[in-house]
Amino acid sequence: MARRSRRELRALYAFRRSRPTSRADGPGYLYAYVDRGHLWKIGMSNDFTRRKGDWDRQCPSIDRIWMPPVAVTRRRRAGEFAHVHLDILVHLSRLRVVGTSPFGDPVLQQTSYPMSSMCAPSL
Repeated sequence: MARRSRRELRALYAFRRSRPTSRADGPGYLYAYVDRGHLWKIGMSNDFTRRKGDWDRQCPSIDRIWMPPVAVTRRRRAGEFAHVHLDILVHLSRLRVVGTSPFGDPVLQQTSYPMSSMCAPSL
């Protein structure tokens, strides 16, 4: 995945803001974890406990650190904005996108660390 330019990020943010909220959207959680000290994952779910269990069971890692989930009223919209903001952080920092999870979320790596394999559950 190539880095987006500043202009592309501004346009993406404006586009996301202008979109109406989906009628299918509803309450849930944003979640994040860091794996192996440098691979980040952010996602959304209507059932955090189930999703966490899916990841821990299908892709176990003793190095995974879960951040506390954040309850949101519109999980899909919040997830879209979280990923746009993550893109902005990638643009401004030493993080780079190294892949996409089966759920469509970016997987990030700090550029100062060597690339390691990332296991992802298949749901």
